[in-house]
Amino acid sequence: MNKPVTVADKPQDEVRRAMIDLVAESRSRAVRIALFGEMLHRPDPEGRETEAERANSLKVLLDTIRWLERAHGLLTTFEDPWEEYPTEYVVWLKQFARAEPEAIEALGNMVDVSRAVGQAAETRNGQLGVALRAHDEARRGVFMPAITRLCNRIWAHIDNQRVKERGQAEGAVATTRKALQRMEQIATHVRLVAINAAIEANKLGDDGRGIAFIAAEFKSLAEELQTLSATARNDISSMGKN
Repeated sequence: MNKPVTVADKPQDEVRRAMIDLVAESRSRAVRIALFGEMLHRPDPEGRETEAERANSLKVLLDTIRWLERAHGLLTTFEDPWEEYPTEYVVWLKQFARAEPEAIEALGNMVDVSRAVGQAAETRNGQLGVALRAHDEARRGVFMPAITRLCNRIWAHIDNQRVKERGQAEGAVATTRKALQRMEQIATHVRLVAINAAIEANKLGDDGRGIAFIAAEFKSLAEELQTLSATARNDISSMGKN
């Protein structure tokens, strides 16, 4: 039986992108709350709406409010209210929230006015229209642009980090290439020395057998170094194409 994939099993970049998308989605969720609130406030004028349909609309409304509360919790606490994202990811996300206090305040206000919509729709206390107007004012005010600025800040950080890491990787590759070039030079030199030593050993006959053995070992070592260097160069070139 295959083990279910959890957030901890996924690549870090993938998890972070999902968290950013979750925050960005709070904009469309706010619109969703307004739409379903209006559906509950202004039922079908022809009376075709059933209680089951109304109950389903109310469920969608309340579930969406809880989702919005979660987005707010991710940005204001050190834990995911739904316990999906590990603490280190939440802490990473929260650092950007500190730089955009207006977005956090706007999201908190959106949660408050959304809760008022949900309560009015659920209790049918006659205040749904008032709650929806307050929700509309908050949504059309600072909420949308503030959340957009927050998400843009996070994406800009990720892009800058990616450029920095790419530069570091390219620097490491350049250093490795130089090291490989030097290793090839040494291998070539050792191979030539080994060949010369073998020639001199051959001149000595039996007395040069020990030198001939050592020369053969050095020649073999030089050839192995050249092979390893060529393989490493090919691997680096392949990485650059991916």
